[in-house]
Amino acid sequence: MKATVLREFGKPLSVEDIEAPAPTAGQLLVRVHYSGFCRTQLEEMAGTRADPYLPHLLGHEGAGVVEAIGEGVTTAKPGDHVVLSWIAGDGIQSETPNYSSSEGPVNAGWITTFNTYAVVSENRVTSIRKDMPLARAALLGCAVPTGAGSFLHEEGLKTESTVAVFGTGGIGLNAIQAASYRGAKIIIAVDVHEEKLELARTFGATHTINATKTDPVAAIKKLTNNGADFTFESAGLIKTMEQAYDAASDTVGKVILAGVNPAAEKMSIDPHALHFGKVLTGTAGGFSTPAEDYPKYVDLYLEGRWKLDELVTHTFTLDEINDAADMLKSGKAGRVLIDLT
Repeated sequence: MKATVLREFGKPLSVEDIEAPAPTAGQLLVRVHYSGFCRTQLEEMAGTRADPYLPHLLGHEGAGVVEAIGEGVTTAKPGDHVVLSWIAGDGIQSETPNYSSSEGPVNAGWITTFNTYAVVSENRVTSIRKDMPLARAALLGCAVPTGAGSFLHEEGLKTESTVAVFGTGGIGLNAIQAASYRGAKIIIAVDVHEEKLELARTFGATHTINATKTDPVAAIKKLTNNGADFTFESAGLIKTMEQAYDAASDTVGKVILAGVNPAAEKMSIDPHALHFGKVLTGTAGGFSTPAEDYPKYVDLYLEGRWKLDELVTHTFTLDEINDAADMLKSGKAGRVLIDLT
């Protein structure tokens, strides 16, 4: 099997022939067809989210077909089409697998997707209907549930609500799409790339702000009568996290942080408004329940009620993995997809 291996922080990834172990208790062997490329992998590559167990495999969002199952697995069977996700769901949380290469052992977590075959923990696998294209099902493992779930599961979002989304990559676009699906009155997209802001309008943004040209906090306060009801940050930058906090209403604003800041970087805020109604919170996977939510997204997509095709702005092969990383680093991509077929 082919796999992307991280052997040294700050260096290009290597694509190698490695050997996958047979699935043991609570594990499944999955032939991975497609994988999303998330900014989390860039942080792992740089060492800002340091995994001490080098070398190791990467990827936490994908789709494929089950080849074999280990003892105790009940939620999927060989031949099933599945979404692979870092968000824990039903089933066993297994031991992590140990792969091998000509240079020795290669480590992995409960899920990896930058490899043609993956041994995955049962609770990272969700079966879906077989008429769902796997190239689109791969997006359901992180980008869609993290962005969309944060608003689809938000009881306080009303038709008169105002929303501002900082960062319009795959996660941010899904947050915009979910806010639009829920009927929010004003949805403001903030980014530094005009092409991504144009894409945000097709996902439901009613207003766009290029933060290189306009102060986003001042513009959002003007559009929303002194602060948005909800702000959502997905860029993973301290600056945009602080802007999302400042742009939310001091009395009813809810600030949702989906982006993850680099290690050791701290956010600076004035906490005074927290005493009067402002809420600051984070989201891990959009509060999603994979067994319930992923099939719903599949149905919405196949019914023509949810955009997935437009999320993918660039597709690369596994051999082009470092080109994919460079594209993601540029900040100009929506969702980058890796084709492992």
